[in-house]
Amino acid sequence: MVCMYVVGSVQEAVTAVKSMVVDEHQLKWRLEDGRGKGRSQGRGSRDTEEMRQVRAAQGYQVCLTLVAPDSSLATVDWNIEDATDRVLMPFLNHPGIARLANFTISSQVFHYTDLKFSPQRSKSGGYYVSSTSLPPMISSVESKLGSLVSQLPSLNFLVLVAPPTHSPLLIRDPRGALTDNFLVPQWGGVVIFSPPGEEEGGEEIVVRMEKVMSVFVRQLQLLLGVPITSSTSPGVVLERGTLGMTEWQLDQLMVGRMVESVSTATTALISLVELLDKVKNMVISDVIQKEVIASLGQLQECYRLAGDGELEAALTLSQRAMVSAETAFFDPSILELLYFPDDQKFAIYIPLFLPISIPIVLSSVTAFRWLTSSSSSRHSLRTSN
Repeated sequence: MVCMYVVGSVQEAVTAVKSMVVDEHQLKWRLEDGRGKGRSQGRGSRDTEEMRQVRAAQGYQVCLTLVAPDSSLATVDWNIEDATDRVLMPFLNHPGIARLANFTISSQVFHYTDLKFSPQRSKSGGYYVSSTSLPPMISSVESKLGSLVSQLPSLNFLVLVAPPTHSPLLIRDPRGALTDNFLVPQWGGVVIFSPPGEEEGGEEIVVRMEKVMSVFVRQLQLLLGVPITSSTSPGVVLERGTLGMTEWQLDQLMVGRMVESVSTATTALISLVELLDKVKNMVISDVIQKEVIASLGQLQECYRLAGDGELEAALTLSQRAMVSAETAFFDPSILELLYFPDDQKFAIYIPLFLPISIPIVLSSVTAFRWLTSSSSSRHSLRTSN
């Protein structure tokens, strides 16, 4: 075990990391402006993108869900394996995307009998639901979806098959535009598939998954933080776009993820030092010390590589620095002391020992008085004699 004298060296190192935070943002703007792409978007657009995209992580759990009507009304075939191999996997295996994180794909089928929305008849034919009815619908579906045991952040993509009695079904946004898909920031996306023609009970519905998967890929791009082009609407309601990405989009994506990973690592290290300042009796193990030193070294090397324009290597080091910093901060030995500082120890032990100590104190007082009175009596007898 390493005692508190280690904290001083850690504080000095983290102070150096604090001075790098501003330079990280300056580096991001310099790289973006150097490519002539960062100036095309306003501050509001960048804020929208940051609120929409998921946080940086080592990997993501991509869950594809078919939300189908009751099987008594119709059977649904969505051929998810073929669509995944043909559309989704080429995107995830793209070198620029594969560097960001590892992706685990799973699929499931959910049959519904009633969803929390009421479709309305459209003047042009078909049905539509208001965008204001989407949150209750997502909540009702999400509460019934099967959860997978995974430590990775989950990205959910739902194919909602419109019921035969309300087909075709679209979504109407506040501006009056109609679409068949929408994005849920930091959660996933939903595509409504309307079977062609009137489906009779028991008839099989074949979902055109290639088109649906193309929308999912575009939604996944936005969730990961792929910069939008001038021809793509940045709003929640999406239009179908191309699956390809330009070189400047990949560069901006790597820069954004690198800065986010460095910021996460820096925050974890600074929080660790602040925690050590508050809990003076905390002991730092050798494992935590190694993780902190490794994270600091990786941050410094990442900054050097980014300044030289080696974005791929800098991104890899920033991700490693983030993992090392979070491993050090969430070490179980720290959590044990974090929940039991001195004031909480007194709060726990006083109710246990106070009932026992009261009789002992009273008995001690009584015994002291008896001894005092006995000594006084003996002294009086000696004086009288």
